[in-house]
Amino acid sequence: SLESGTPRFNLLNASYAAFEIRNVTLKNGASEAGGAITGYAGNLTVNGVSFVDNSVLRESNCGGGAILFLGESVDKKLRIVNSEFRHNTADDENCAGGAIYINGGILEIEQSRFLDNFARTSGGAIALDINTSVTILDSLFDGNAVSVSAGGAISSSFTPSTILTIRNTTFTNNSAVIGGAIYKAEGTVAISNSTFFNNMATVEGGALHLTNSGNYSVVNSTFYQNNASNGGNVYTTYASLTVINSIMAGDSNGGNCSAYAV
Repeated sequence: SLESGTPRFNLLNASYAAFEIRNVTLKNGASEAGGAITGYAGNLTVNGVSFVDNSVLRESNCGGGAILFLGESVDKKLRIVNSEFRHNTADDENCAGGAIYINGGILEIEQSRFLDNFARTSGGAIALDINTSVTILDSLFDGNAVSVSAGGAISSSFTPSTILTIRNTTFTNNSAVIGGAIYKAEGTVAISNSTFFNNMATVEGGALHLTNSGNYSVVNSTFYQNNASNGGNVYTTYASLTVINSIMAGDSNGGNCSAYAV
C-alpha cells in the first residue's frame, strides 16, 4: 500500500517506458494532474490495484483524480485489469476525469469497478480526449458523478477521433447535468450486452447523451429507470443512433428517448 504524505505529489510517475503495477493500494495521492499516477508517452498496465481517495488539486488545467495518461501516439496503451477506483476526485472548474483522464493512445479496461468517483466538469469516472481508442469489458460504474456538466461516468467531448466500445458492463446510480452515465460528442460509441439502471441527468439523457454526427449503436442492452427532464434513458441531438434487440423502459421522467434535429 502506498499513501501520500506530501500533498502536492502523486505516488508514481510512469513515463517514457513500460510499467506494470500489481496488487497494491494507492491511496490519498494528490497533485495538479494525476493524483496517484502520471503516465506520459509509455505503456502502463494496472492489475489488481485499488485507487482510493486520490485527487487532483484545485488548480487550472488539471485532470485524472487517480490516473493521468498522455499517450502522445495511437499505439501507447493504458491497460486496467481487475482493479477498483473508489472516491477519487477532480474537483475544480477546469478539472475532468474523477478517476482517469486520458489524451491519446489506447485504454483497455476489464473486470474493474469505478465507485463513487467525482469530477466537477466532466467524466465523473473517466474523461476521454482526442485520438483515444477505448474498450471496456465486464466492468461496473456505480455512483460516479459530475456536478456542473456532462458524463456522470464517462465523458468524451467533441473528439471525432475517439472510439468507445463497451461490452458486458453495468452503469448504475451515476449522475450529471447531461448524460447521467455517458456523454459523447462526435466519434464512435458501440455498446453491447450492457445494463443502464437508475442513472440520472438533471437536464438531458438520463443514461446516454449522444450528439454531433457520431456513429452510435446499442445492441442487446437494457435501459431501465433512468431519469432526466428530457430523454429519460437516451437523448440524441444532430446524431444517428442504431438500437438493436434492446430494452428501454421504466423511465420516471422525460420519456424513454428524445431525438432533436437528427
